[in-house]
Amino acid sequence: MKNGVELYEFETGEFKLSPSYINRDEERYLKVTPTIGRVYNYYFDKSGDIAEMEAVDDSVTDYALLIEAAPAIGWDSKNKAELKLLLRSGIITVCKTHKKLTLNGVKGKVGKDILQYDGLFDEYGETIEQVVRVGFTADGDLKEIEFATNNRIGVDPSANPYGYDDTKFSFDYQSSGSISTVDGVLRDGKYVVDSGCLTFAKYTNLEEEERYVVSNMSSVGTRTSLRKYYDINSKQEVSIAFATINTLGS
Repeated sequence: MKNGVELYEFETGEFKLSPSYINRDEERYLKVTPTIGRVYNYYFDKSGDIAEMEAVDDSVTDYALLIEAAPAIGWDSKNKAELKLLLRSGIITVCKTHKKLTLNGVKGKVGKDILQYDGLFDEYGETIEQVVRVGFTADGDLKEIEFATNNRIGVDPSANPYGYDDTKFSFDYQSSGSISTVDGVLRDGKYVVDSGCLTFAKYTNLEEEERYVVSNMSSVGTRTSLRKYYDINSKQEVSIAFATINTLGS
C-alpha cells in the first residue's frame, strides 16, 4: 500500500490494478487475486495499470477416468458441470468446472460445453466411462479437459493403419478377447500391456456396488471383460488402459 493505493510487486516492478479490473463483475468474468509464490501473466492498459491477469502453471494435466458427468447444482453453478473422476492417485473426486475452461485445447469454454460433447453420453443418456486428460486450479476446480481422439481401425476412417497415433491423445483399441503371456510379456493381440501400463480398473458385480481402483494390467488382465487402450506408441506398447472386471462367481 502506497499513498492509499494497493500495489502488487512483480519481478518487473510495482503496479496497481486498473479501476475496471477492481470493479469487474465476477459472475461474468474471471478475476484473479494474486498470491505470493504463484506465476502470472499480466497485461496493462494505456495508463500502465494491470487490466488483466491470469495464473499459469497452477496445475499439471494428467490422466483420469471420467465416471460421471452432470450439470452442476447450486447458487454458483450457472453454465458449470460437475464431474466424478478417478485420479491417477486412486482418489475419486467430484469437482465442478471453473468459470473459464479449456476443452480439447480450445480456451473460453464453460462446463455446459462438456455436457454437449459428442461421445460423452450413450443413447440412454448415461455417461460413457472413458479416460480423459484433466487439469485443475489450485482450488480444485476443473480448468482443462481433453477427450481422446478416436483412432480405432475399422471405427474411425482416419485412423492410423498401424494402430497408434503419437501426435495426439488417442483412443486406439478396444478388446474383450483373451490376454496371453508371450516370452514373459503380457500381450493383447499385437499390443504390449504389461506392468508399465497404467490401468484404471472397474470391478463390477450385480450383487455389490461398483468399485474403482488404479492398478496395472498384470494384476487385472486375465480377468477383464472389456479393455480400452489409449496412447499406444510406435512399439505397440499401451500407455493407459481402462479395464472392466466382472467379479461375479470369482
